[in-house]
Amino acid sequence: MSGLGLASLMAPSLNFDIDDPFDLQQGRVTVRTVWVHETPTTEAPKTKLLQRDSVFDITNTAISEETITDNRIWYQVGNEGYVHSSNIQPVRTLLSQPYVDNIPREGLLAEVSVPYSDAFTEPGTESEVGYRIYYETTHWVKALVAGTTDGQPWYQIRDDKWDKLYYVRAEHLRILTPDELMPISPEVPAENKKIIVRLEQQLVTAYEMDIPVFSVPVSTGARLRSGTYTTPRASSSHPTNAHPATWQPEISPQVVSTCPECPGCNTSPRAASPSTARSGTTIMGVRAHTAASI
Repeated sequence: MSGLGLASLMAPSLNFDIDDPFDLQQGRVTVRTVWVHETPTTEAPKTKLLQRDSVFDITNTAISEETITDNRIWYQVGNEGYVHSSNIQPVRTLLSQPYVDNIPREGLLAEVSVPYSDAFTEPGTESEVGYRIYYETTHWVKALVAGTTDGQPWYQIRDDKWDKLYYVRAEHLRILTPDELMPISPEVPAENKKIIVRLEQQLVTAYEMDIPVFSVPVSTGARLRSGTYTTPRASSSHPTNAHPATWQPEISPQVVSTCPECPGCNTSPRAASPSTARSGTTIMGVRAHTAASI
């Protein structure tokens, strides 16, 4: 028997049911333009220019050989080349079924399940666009209505910053389940939980009993020309070098929201009080602190 035939007998059977981690994985450009390069390095030839909000398939990741950089991660764009990950939001396009049950007066929290969706002043694409909402940001759904021209289901959502109502295609929003809104670690007293936001590292860390239990990179806001952040920095008089939030949440205080008026917000919120977009942040049932350098 030939070596190839023997090897085929000894080799395990291929499993075509393995989930591909890049299945349906896409990327959205979050800045004005980014370049696609032939190889994962800024020195490689440029092959394509991508505009803001361009959506493309991410087929793989790569680590550049450049060592003098804060981020060596690149995304492969099919056969077109590689784009640096710093200005790319990983997204998916997951269309949702409309919520046909009664929507309570206070509304239901829903998460954007597509790379982005335009919020219109009326339930139809012929009306004016109020603003664009982005993947995994959360919004209060107040009603389900029929489109003015296409008859398709649209959600009426409330802009809690300006207290206005807009309309978004229902298939672009996923209603959050009650389980997703449950407090995290309810057995841990609230006074033993805290959140530290490290502005210099752009990192959020959650603590329980002074033990870190969760950490994630975040985008807290741009650094202004003056050298300061749009996010409040720490108070030097605070003994822990962290500045506590001063607001009290109205409802669902366990997780964080992003402002629909701030397209640069790339955090992944789950739920929030209607006031979080304008006055503060509470995550996982605890008060959030900002730290300039910890």
